[in-house]
Amino acid sequence: MPDLNEKKSAEELMSKKQFVFANVLNLFGVKMMHDNIFQLRYRNEILLLNNDPQKQLLLVPSKNILLQFINDVNVELKPLGLTLYIGNVFEASEFWDFVKNHKNITMLKFTIPYPNLGIENAIKSGLKKANSKSTSIKFEADSDSSLNIDMDNEFLRRLVECSAQRSLKISVKVKGERDKYLYIGDKIKEICEENYDSLIEILMSK
Repeated sequence: MPDLNEKKSAEELMSKKQFVFANVLNLFGVKMMHDNIFQLRYRNEILLLNNDPQKQLLLVPSKNILLQFINDVNVELKPLGLTLYIGNVFEASEFWDFVKNHKNITMLKFTIPYPNLGIENAIKSGLKKANSKSTSIKFEADSDSSLNIDMDNEFLRRLVECSAQRSLKISVKVKGERDKYLYIGDKIKEICEENYDSLIEILMSK
């Protein structure tokens, strides 16, 4: 994501982000394995990355390595006006499955960072003019009722799809649940596979 406080325009930063990110990756001993698929040697561990602009998927051996990698990359990106954001892979179907199993949902919240991809153009235009780096769209029922959540609601469906495609977790509140909020997309997906060819296929297919 671009740093919107930078003097450079956000559009300029976004147009160069793939090139800038690729240059930063070179600091970590990058080896190309396939089109847009890279192997990185980081802190004596092997990381695999699909740097396709429409995918940008990362496989790491542990959560600790992931957090260290994000921090080290951001140290390099910050002076260039960019920040690496990592979300957890999930499918839109996980949201709809949750809805089927929880009939008393009272709140949904979608948090969409710049560049606000996948949402209505009119909303996107307004957020751009407002210089909004992170925008929340919230659905909330009256205190004595629940939300009517339906796939026929095109705006809601597109928000869910956008969140899944960009790995942006969805906040949910369910009447009677002990925890204040539940989340769709807050779990790191684990893969029990050590064959590199299989891992590359996973990165390419997602």
